[in-house]
Amino acid sequence: MRNKKIKFFDLVKRNGLIFGFLLILIFLTTSCGTWYNPSLSNLPDYQIKQIYEQDKLECNDYAEAESKGYCNSLAQTAADSNNALVKINAVTGCLAQQNLLFTECMKAKGWQTKKKEQNGSNEVNKCFNYLNSHNYKYALEDGKTAVQLYPNSGEAHLCLGEAYYNLGDSNLSINELKTAEKLTNNKAALGAIYGFIGADYAHLGDLNNALLYYNKALEIAIDLNNKEEECIALTNIGAIYMKQGNYDKALEYYNKSLQIKSNPSGIVNIYNNIGVIYSHEGDNNKAAEYYEKAIDFAQKVGDYRGTAVGMLNLGYTYIKLKNFPEAQHYLQEGLLMVQKLGDKSWEAVGYDYFGELYLAQNKKTLSIEYFTKAYNLFKAIGDNNDAQEVYEKHLKQ
Repeated sequence: MRNKKIKFFDLVKRNGLIFGFLLILIFLTTSCGTWYNPSLSNLPDYQIKQIYEQDKLECNDYAEAESKGYCNSLAQTAADSNNALVKINAVTGCLAQQNLLFTECMKAKGWQTKKKEQNGSNEVNKCFNYLNSHNYKYALEDGKTAVQLYPNSGEAHLCLGEAYYNLGDSNLSINELKTAEKLTNNKAALGAIYGFIGADYAHLGDLNNALLYYNKALEIAIDLNNKEEECIALTNIGAIYMKQGNYDKALEYYNKSLQIKSNPSGIVNIYNNIGVIYSHEGDNNKAAEYYEKAIDFAQKVGDYRGTAVGMLNLGYTYIKLKNFPEAQHYLQEGLLMVQKLGDKSWEAVGYDYFGELYLAQNKKTLSIEYFTKAYNLFKAIGDNNDAQEVYEKHLKQ
């Protein structure tokens, strides 16, 4: 690292066009809008304006002084790097810090703006846009920013909670979602909140709480006459009953969901799950019937993953029915499809099913080869429970 110090605004000079634009942008975000301090509401407009201008100057001085060390550090980092993006991020990072300090200073003085509220809304919108495009890490970053700037925004906490949920951190997700619950009276938002909390509890293995929140989501969906959300809630409740081994209740809720028929991917999932129930109960012909329904419907609606899962499940069912040629066909098709999807979890399941196929045909060498593939892949993705089950059942000597 070079010892030569560089001043922050020397960096700005070298990249005048970009940084000039950024400075204007930040200035506009802090200076636009109608400022209002309720304690000054009885004063003439010209006096309010004078006080505002003085407060603004003081807050600008405060922000620059407080961020001086932070900005110098960023400037040095930028000077030591040949990466243009690092240089731009250094300037935007400094300006963002100054803008945040300025905003907090003005807030402390009692000034608020409509523009500031709009900016908060934009942060939340960015978070939800990233969620919709499956960019969960970016959603997490913007969700944290939105919550920091607007701690009383239910939408900000909801988006951050969803981001944590999609990244697999159920405990943090529940904390954010329960905060969002307290901050909103919007029924549609509450329905979404309850649905995600239910999913978080299901992921943590707390099936009773999962059932409690899924039922709350169902009540709101019915109250709002939202058939799609009703269908999803019924399916989720059926899945919890299935995990609890209460197959009669699971079938009851799955069939209720099928009657609504408002969620195509959900219908595929229901058919697959009903097939799993019949498989557990030993009715392999009925299981095969529902897996075939899942495949047919998935192909009609273009659900590639649902088709793949249905084929793997149907192949496994044909092993139990001793129809090995059909089992081989569906397992091959399903495995190729999940490999194309990059779904390592179902790929490992496919290897396990192939191990079962070769074991049923007394091809022990091939069966051990595929059980080993399944075990290694389960371990690689952190699914230790399924890995241990394969090991105990087929690989332990």
